[in-house]
Amino acid sequence: ASGVGRFVDNAGYIQAWRVAQHPESMFEIIYTTPENIGVNTSLQTTYTTLVELGNRTRTGGFGDLVPTANLLAALESEREGTRVLDIRRQLYELGTAGRGTAEIECTKFFGRSGAVNLDNVPVIRFSELYFNRAEANYMLGNEADALRDLNLVRTRAGLPARTADLKGQALLDEILKQRRLEFAFEGQRWFDLKRRGQDIVKLPLTIPFTDFRILAQIPTGEINNNPKLRQNFGY
Repeated sequence: ASGVGRFVDNAGYIQAWRVAQHPESMFEIIYTTPENIGVNTSLQTTYTTLVELGNRTRTGGFGDLVPTANLLAALESEREGTRVLDIRRQLYELGTAGRGTAEIECTKFFGRSGAVNLDNVPVIRFSELYFNRAEANYMLGNEADALRDLNLVRTRAGLPARTADLKGQALLDEILKQRRLEFAFEGQRWFDLKRRGQDIVKLPLTIPFTDFRILAQIPTGEINNNPKLRQNFGY
């Protein structure tokens, strides 16, 4: 009711990533032109080699982080004939060969209003509130309410609503799947896996949740300054 952030509909979803401020943002980190961190470290250059959507003749960024085949398969898992239903798949396209082998790349962060390598960063989007509530309701046993919020995001993505026969573990799996697809490349996946005690799939390895690397090392200086502080396991 505050007017801060609004749930974008299906027709406006892709365009929401092309404007100066994401309309779903409840909280967003804003960058101004003098703060443009450029081709070496911006999100645009990290995720894509493209400078213009659909133009593979110009190479800009490095495209170091690209979607796995598993993520793309999940985005393409629901079809009508050969047509992929999930509108979120449109945010991924083939990059250039200017940095090596061309890969499918994420274009969520693509230069605000045409300014290359200048993007605000949504930290909390309106759709996250629906996912948080859906997961919480599932854990409380309120499956009908969880399904209702799940379907709000599914139908916005262009997918058909799931019916009440989606229950139990299958319902939770679908909530977590759609959360993964919705927030891919927005910095959520690592924390979602950690808070749920799940293994970290990081090709070519799978890091078990019990692996000491799940927690970072506490700096030696901090340990030396506080004799009561214990180093994390494994370091």
